[in-house]
Amino acid sequence: MLSLVDELLQYREPDCPLPFDRSQIQGYGEAELLEISQRCNLSIHGDFRRLLLEMGRCSGGLLWGWDLSIYHDFYSSDRHGRMQTAWKEDEYYSQSTGYRDPVKHQMLLLATVSDTYNYLLYTDDNSLWWHDENECSTEHMQLTFMEYLISCVKDYNKPWHGVPICDRLVRTQTYGRLL
Repeated sequence: MLSLVDELLQYREPDCPLPFDRSQIQGYGEAELLEISQRCNLSIHGDFRRLLLEMGRCSGGLLWGWDLSIYHDFYSSDRHGRMQTAWKEDEYYSQSTGYRDPVKHQMLLLATVSDTYNYLLYTDDNSLWWHDENECSTEHMQLTFMEYLISCVKDYNKPWHGVPICDRLVRTQTYGRLL
């Protein structure tokens, strides 16, 4: 069986414009996963577990914080717990069609797109959901977590038109922040 890193690398083009350094990839240990699970109210299994074990501390540039919040510099385990509770108490979200209790279902905000669209991973069953704040709806995506990760890596192959890639951006977008 291929490692998660090797599986994802199959989708990275050799001329991908984003930096990648395999030697920087680091995962969490088993004891740390238990601490993360308890501290962040997350169920850690399946491909989410593989991700954290293989590259939860640092993705080496294979995955980036704008697609996976655990690597984003705004993310922290303390903020995560408050976020689950805030979403549960948010009148707008809690009344959206397709609502799932973010605390009960152990929600992880994967990414926010254009400030109003959110990719959500409910870790109790590793299901992906799409929340549209404009439409006040939350819909189950017919996509596995692994398929989501693959789509992220494929998107990185496109010409990069964003912020210039510098060491600071790499540090703020590729280092895990669950501990």
